[in-house]
Amino acid sequence: DIILPHLEEGTERVWYRYVIRTKKRDQLFGHLQRAFRYVPHLQPVIHYPVPLPHFAVFKSSHTKERFPVAEKVSSEVISLPINDFISRKDIAKVCYAVKSFFN
Repeated sequence: DIILPHLEEGTERVWYRYVIRTKKRDQLFGHLQRAFRYVPHLQPVIHYPVPLPHFAVFKSSHTKERFPVAEKVSSEVISLPINDFISRKDIAKVCYAVKSFFN
């Protein structure tokens, strides 16, 4: 139900954003918002809600139908608050909340 970020072998990531994909993105987003309503730094974010072909600058040369993958992905991505600046305890809380949603 979840697609995690891909890690290339031999590389090390700096987690500026931890973006996952799920077909249940909107439901997961609501669940996490409720779970962390009093903890702003643990709120999820939808950073990429609109695919590029929808922007006015591209409308003259691109149509939505030509980018089905962008359409699909834009409705599935959610950024979790997992980065180098939050504690392991907070990361565990976020992971538990995601797991509780899918269980």
